[in-house]
Amino acid sequence: MISTHWLRVIRPFSVLSLAVTASSGVLGATSANFQFMVGVAGQTTSTTTDNVDIGSNVWSVSQTINSSSYTLSLAGFDANGTAHNLFTKDGGAGEQGIGLTGTYDNELTLNGTGTAIANFIRYDVSQVYQAFPGSVGQILAGSTTATEQLDIWGSNTATDKPGTSPLTLILQTITPAQATTWVNLPNWGTYKYYFASTHVDSASPADNVLVQAIQVANISSPVPEPSTYAAIVGLGAIGLLTYARRRSVK
Repeated sequence: MISTHWLRVIRPFSVLSLAVTASSGVLGATSANFQFMVGVAGQTTSTTTDNVDIGSNVWSVSQTINSSSYTLSLAGFDANGTAHNLFTKDGGAGEQGIGLTGTYDNELTLNGTGTAIANFIRYDVSQVYQAFPGSVGQILAGSTTATEQLDIWGSNTATDKPGTSPLTLILQTITPAQATTWVNLPNWGTYKYYFASTHVDSASPADNVLVQAIQVANISSPVPEPSTYAAIVGLGAIGLLTYARRRSVK
C-alpha cells in the first residue's frame, strides 16, 4: 500500500530540494491518493523552519516514483520578471504559506495604488502532468481575509508575467471562503506553468496573500517514455519473427 507524503518547507543549507520515495517503491493503479506537495500546510510555529528567507527565488521538491525522479518547483518574481527571494511564513492559523522576502508582511502584494500586481509566484508542473495524465493539480491559498483574493494564471512560457500580454486571462480567483479548501487548478494538463498573484483591487491596495501549497494528487503509474514504447514494439517484432521462423521449420 502506498503511503501519502506531505512535504513541508524547511530551511535549506546547501541545496533547495527534498526527495521522498514511495514506501513500496512501486506505484500501481491503487495509488489514487498518492500525493506530493511543495509548500506549507498545517504546520506549527518553529523558529528554525518558519518565517525565514530561504535564500533563493527558486525552491523545488523531487519525488522518486518507479525509479524515476519528478520535480515540482516554484519561483518568486517581481511584476517585471526580476527574481525575488521566497519566504516561508507561519503567522498562526490562516497566516501560513509561501510569500516573498521584504514585501508587506512577506506576502504577495499589489502596487501602491492597488491597480496592478507587484509580484507573483510561478509553479512549474510540467514534469508531473506529462508523466501522470490522470493526476489532479490543486492549490491551497493562505492569508485571504476580508477583501483579499488569490488569482491563478496559466501559460506554457516560463517568462510570461501575470497581467501583461499575452498572460492576461485569470483562470480562477480564490476567495476568502475557499481559504481552507484545496482548489483544483483549472485546465490541468494544458499548462506547464501556473502563476499566483494577489487579486487587483484599487479600493484595497494593501491586500496581500500567501500560497500555502500546491500539490499533485491521484498519481498512478507514469506514462512510459518513447524509448520504452520502442523497446516494447521491438520485443513484439522479435516475438513475431521467432513465431514465423518456427512455422517455416514445421
